[in-house]
Amino acid sequence: MKLTTNKLAPTLRTNDVFGTTFDLHAAARSGQKMLLSFFRSAGCPVCNTRVAQLMGNVPRWQEQGLIVVAVYESSRENLLGYVQDATERRRFPFTIIADPERRFYEAFGVESSFSKMMGGFMKGSVISMAKNGSDFGGTLAKPKQDGSMTRIGADFLIDGRGFIHTAHYGSHLGDHLPVEAVSRFAALQTIGMSPNAHVTA
Repeated sequence: MKLTTNKLAPTLRTNDVFGTTFDLHAAARSGQKMLLSFFRSAGCPVCNTRVAQLMGNVPRWQEQGLIVVAVYESSRENLLGYVQDATERRRFPFTIIADPERRFYEAFGVESSFSKMMGGFMKGSVISMAKNGSDFGGTLAKPKQDGSMTRIGADFLIDGRGFIHTAHYGSHLGDHLPVEAVSRFAALQTIGMSPNAHVTA
């Protein structure tokens, strides 16, 4: 079931791929805002194009009190091959979570849809993103598709109280919340945030 805005976000407490405990509501209690993004697998070039988009904005968002959390269907072992370089240094300045059991996908209502997957090809967005995209380069591992091919991405903006400000469910493969929308949210103050929250599908 899709989630709606102005509701408390589901519990998300687990270890990230490096073994560090992540607790969504603990982060919210500390006043942090959050972009929570659900992807397919680490080997998905469309997903990795989106990650490249985020990378250029993360430092600024962090200064504004917003953290980025990325959830993948890939196994921890598969993800580790992409998120660290050959010297085992972390390559991405945000939290990455492996959820091969899809517990968090189910909790946040993130869907699989063959028609929406094909819709991405019909719109040309998948081909364009795949051509311009890159995998987690700089590693010794090659991309591996170990998630659902029909998984459709979703993004959630969660405020500093743990409530959902924006829920964006992709209308097709490759459809994510615009970076500009995330930037506007990052600029908001935690106290007295704009009530103009919305759901997109």
